[in-house]
Amino acid sequence: MRVVKRPLVLVVDDGRQHVTLLRLALMERGFAVVVVLSAEGARTMVREKPVDAVLTTLPLEAASEILRDFGEARPHVAVAIVSEGAEEAARAAGFDFALARPIDFGELDAALRERMSRRRSGTRARAKARTVTDAASNGGGRSRAGSRDPRAS
Repeated sequence: MRVVKRPLVLVVDDGRQHVTLLRLALMERGFAVVVVLSAEGARTMVREKPVDAVLTTLPLEAASEILRDFGEARPHVAVAIVSEGAEEAARAAGFDFALARPIDFGELDAALRERMSRRRSGTRARAKARTVTDAASNGGGRSRAGSRDPRAS
């Protein structure tokens, strides 16, 4: 039997009223969900869980701290915000996307999947570019021992 890995979304919300709805809606759409109730909880998760995306309903200032934490520690993670009329400011701050309330869960699903795919592709492209750069700096594809580096072929 083949096990299908569900993308893991970290939901960060400072109140419990929206968490249950967000969690259930995401789970219905095939995501695994972990919930924390503070920016500090999100900081802990950045070290403990390999999340694929973060969705926060925190105010922009607190949410921006989460964005910085994940940007530094896990640049492949898509970070999104549900905001009260601050969508443009959120995008300008560097969030992958921002949604207004009430949440359109179909739009949320599509945006999460698209951004996660884009982030993963970008990470692979950066890793490949580093490999090419490393090979070039090792004498045109030769390793330090002088043998041909198979990555340079």
